[in-house]
Amino acid sequence: MIAAPPGFVLREEGEATCVLDAALADAILAAGLGRPWEQLAPRPDGPGTGRGPRAVVPIPGGPALLVKQYLRGGVVASFNRERYFECERFVAELETGRRAAAAGVPTARPLGVVLLPARPGWRAWGMSAFLKDAVDMARLLAEEQDPARRAALWDEARRFGELLLERGLEHRDLNLGNILRSEDALYVIDLDRAVMHDGPVPEDAAERVRERMERSRRKVAAG
Repeated sequence: MIAAPPGFVLREEGEATCVLDAALADAILAAGLGRPWEQLAPRPDGPGTGRGPRAVVPIPGGPALLVKQYLRGGVVASFNRERYFECERFVAELETGRRAAAAGVPTARPLGVVLLPARPGWRAWGMSAFLKDAVDMARLLAEEQDPARRAALWDEARRFGELLLERGLEHRDLNLGNILRSEDALYVIDLDRAVMHDGPVPEDAAERVRERMERSRRKVAAG
């Protein structure tokens, strides 16, 4: 059974189950986001843009929302692109995001998830506060031609990863596409596989996060 974490409420929209920020639930539904699949457009091309369609939807009296569909990658995507056989991870991301923000982790504020039975499994869409003018580090590194500037961007991303570990966020898919850079700050996104610790991330888990980041750097450099 799906349960809403603190600060969120459950709403039903046809067959869909919506877990929404309690203060914005009515506005989110009024904007038609109980059926997010009707508003999404294909993702842009290029490195680090993530998987699946997305949209930016303004909410009266609230922030603009980035809305996206969760899609699988890797080998699994060749035969199962959009079905998930457990949906708890997407609801847990709302609580993880809340805890991360409370611990001082710079992240987009999580605002909701919509789950639609796919028989078998679920299709899922997530919503977070839209970070205007933020670009993912994978795209920035891929497009940067100056070697010194590329090295500086990578060092910035690496140090940001260390900050996340220090503040207790074990992001199990931390890659350059999940780090956004605006003019004055970096943000981490896509916390559906992340775990918050009460203190710094244990060293064995932290090393796995660093290795994942390094693989991401090599992949961008090769592309």
